[in-house]
Amino acid sequence: MAFIQPTIDDVRHCSNALSVDPAETDAARAIAEHYSKISNQEYRITQDDLDDLTDTIEYLMATNQLGSQ
Repeated sequence: MAFIQPTIDDVRHCSNALSVDPAETDAARAIAEHYSKISNQEYRITQDDLDDLTDTIEYLMATNQLGSQ
């Protein structure tokens, strides 16, 4: 992985900043793109890295029940 992994707090912050409902289909991708921008990583990660970051965020949201809070 060429990106710095987000914490669940990072995911919550991005979700709130974007006013994204975590239950939405593309929520994890929108959060991943926003996280890569605010963490100054958007220019050094590849599309595959962004896909991995999206998967990581989906996992964090599922295991921490972000959508139910």
